[in-house]
Amino acid sequence: MTQWTPDFCPPGQTPAACMITPNAENNGIISYDVKCPYHASVQTLYGLTDHQLFVAVLQSGRAKETARAVAKDELGLGDEDPAIPYRVEDDGSFTLGIDQEGVTMQGWPAVGVARTGLLTAVLSTVLQIARPAGTSTISLAK
Repeated sequence: MTQWTPDFCPPGQTPAACMITPNAENNGIISYDVKCPYHASVQTLYGLTDHQLFVAVLQSGRAKETARAVAKDELGLGDEDPAIPYRVEDDGSFTLGIDQEGVTMQGWPAVGVARTGLLTAVLSTVLQIARPAGTSTISLAK
């Protein structure tokens, strides 16, 4: 079995990341071997089973990647352009347009109509994704 370690557990924790052994179909788990403190707290807060937590982690990843793709499209960037950076916040949410070191993406709209359009496009798309309890939220860098 292959273990999966999500790359979006909040930084500065011990253990630093979750380790999950998914089933062959990748729609369930064999075991949730290690939980980072953030995901362990989400499980406790919402009373989730290991499988429900796995689904929330998957949906968090889907929401983040969908938001990044929509932002890239909305900014008129192509396949040859770098991906939209994101930062994982201490509360498990994702902030687009800024990397983990705090560097804002060049050309990122901080204010105005471009930012409003970007925010509308990202949030309206993310709202269409199933987001069970414990799924991370998305915001834009200022």
